[in-house]
Amino acid sequence: MRGLSKYKIAVIGLGYVGLPLAVEFGKKYSTVGFDINAARIKALKAGRDVTLETTSAELKASHKLRFSAQTKDLKSRNIFIVTVPTPIDQYKRPDLTPLLNASETVGRVLKKGDIVIYESTVYPGCTEEICVPALERYSSLRFNKDFYCGYSPERINPGDKQHRLATIKKVTSGSMPRIADLVNALYASIITAGTHQASSIKVAEAAKVIENSRGHEMELPAFPPGTGGRPLHRCGSLLFDAQGHGNRLPPGNDPGGAAHQRRHGGVRCSRDRQAHDRTAHHGRRRQDPHSRACF
Repeated sequence: MRGLSKYKIAVIGLGYVGLPLAVEFGKKYSTVGFDINAARIKALKAGRDVTLETTSAELKASHKLRFSAQTKDLKSRNIFIVTVPTPIDQYKRPDLTPLLNASETVGRVLKKGDIVIYESTVYPGCTEEICVPALERYSSLRFNKDFYCGYSPERINPGDKQHRLATIKKVTSGSMPRIADLVNALYASIITAGTHQASSIKVAEAAKVIENSRGHEMELPAFPPGTGGRPLHRCGSLLFDAQGHGNRLPPGNDPGGAAHQRRHGGVRCSRDRQAHDRTAHHGRRRQDPHSRACF
């Protein structure tokens, strides 16, 4: 797609998902990596990533990327990619507080024509039923008339140096056909493994939920919002479409199941993943990027 160079990107949240994404986009597009953790920003400006997901050489090679903890630096952006965590409680229910706070931050700088893309793991319907109203409230703009949204679920496995962002196939979606095409083209420009464009935002959200539930990271809710009060396994076209996107991924890159566990190096559940985040490569305690680099 022509004209992608005109877009100015902001990645909101610089944990193990957001930072690699900002680095890749920063190689081609004017990109701001935003995080409210000032210490994190200071370290990144000095070329240090305490999460060990990127090297100083990779940070330096991303010559169009700059870091900021100042909301004013988001005002010039026209594509916002939200990568904050959605932690779960002891009952495996998602805590949407970081997501809503990030939506407020973006909403306060949102302009006509802007696009907001979410990567955080959510249930089907969350983007359009929870995040969009927050964006409308703080921006006083109207969804799909003044601004637009997309969803592209993150598939990063922290600490995996073999399967990196660019080498894992990406599912994309948009709130309108032309926005879906644009979002897909944007990600396709940095993902060498290719992309797969879902038929709707809800289908892309469902694909991620299915991937995580198969990997035992999250318990699938019995009646997820966005499914009309029906169990997800009875939501015919939604579930079929979501599973279809997984089935179209090449071997070793499909969501869930044994291939998911192989790709994720045996990190199968949220507790294992969190423990992995806290432990560095030589037994040192590793900073959990989501414990402080969130909203």
